Amino acid sequence: IEDAELEPHLELAREYFLCSYYLAGINFNDLCKLTWNNLKDGRISYTRAKTNAEITTIVLSYPQKVIEKYKLITGIDERNYILPVLHRHTHKSSTQIKDRIHKVLGQINKGLKQIAKEVGIKENLTTYVARHSFITHMANSGKVTPFELKNMVGHSDLKTTMVYYKDVEQKKQDELMKKVFNSVG
Repeated sequence: IEDAELEPHLELAREYFLCSYYLAGINFNDLCKLTWNNLKDGRISYTRAKTNAEITTIVLSYPQKVIEKYKLITGIDERNYILPVLHRHTHKSSTQIKDRIHKVLGQINKGLKQIAKEVGIKENLTTYVARHSFITHMANSGKVTPFELKNMVGHSDLKTTMVYYKDVEQKKQDELMKKVFNSVG
């Protein structure tokens, strides 16, 4: 997705998908609500709406490029939203914010379906897939403990995170079985 040659009208869908992925699987709702106040010293810090978990993550190069792109448009005031989905003077009430995010989410997911078709992804590509892909990638890396990943993505319960480790644990068990029985003969 990141390297695909896409029509300009699909760029926003790509940007939001990859920002979600590279910002530790931030969900679309939280991504849209980020303000310039959430960005300090190369880190994004926010409270996850779904679980009230405090999240802080490094801003990697891809989201940094996107953030720089929108800084001229939205960054005059630190209370402004980073991405041009919400406008603090227009979207004031919780209903206005919710409705606007829902509308843009539909547009982004429509664009992601088109991107999936163009790059040969057969699965249903949505903004949630970015979060799921990040968590799966981290779990499969073997470098992140379930507890670390739980905190990284703001799960309220370790059981939720452990779902992503099911296949990882099975692979480890298979490797151990092979080691033990190959060494026995």
